[in-house]
Amino acid sequence: MRYGITYKTNTKGFDIYTRKYEHDFKVNVKHENLENCHGMSVETMNRCLVSKIDHIAVYDINNYKEMKDEEIKVNLLPSTTREANRIISF
Repeated sequence: MRYGITYKTNTKGFDIYTRKYEHDFKVNVKHENLENCHGMSVETMNRCLVSKIDHIAVYDINNYKEMKDEEIKVNLLPSTTREANRIISF
């Protein structure tokens, strides 16, 4: 159990409380730009899926290595506007 202490300057006493939520420590494991990508964890397969522009990359949950042989290619329709088509959900 985690405890916190709060106090105000120029007052007597302080408050002790327990934290309501536990925030996990997060570390960057991929140094590429994943802006506009969507991710999904599939724990039954021990995989993490990340949609990129024209394919879905598959990563191992335990070591975050990309599984190139499990990659899912998606054939997108040609764009009729100035913005390129991309995968927005899966």
